[in-house]
Amino acid sequence: MATVRLLDNANADTTGSPVTGSGASKSITVFADNFGGGTVTLELSDDNGGHWVPVTQEGTAVTFVENTSAFLRKLAQGQKIRAKLSGSSGASNVTLVMAD
Repeated sequence: MATVRLLDNANADTTGSPVTGSGASKSITVFADNFGGGTVTLELSDDNGGHWVPVTQEGTAVTFVENTSAFLRKLAQGQKIRAKLSGSSGASNVTLVMAD
């Protein structure tokens, strides 16, 4: 099972580095000492990072505000995905791990 950290111990608002989808479904785990009131959002790009849109499932943006896990349906081969922490104040060690 391949794993990658889209956010790694973030302590302030930030956008993680994008990774390229493998065409498989993904398991997402988000955890932090403190989210600092912030929200972690997943974004994807179909044009190699030129434009980013929120990842949605059944029409709702995939967001996280507490320690949790989720399952994402299959990401298209070559599609880029990244995580963004925004609206935080005093966030501590926010991490998002994605696994095949």
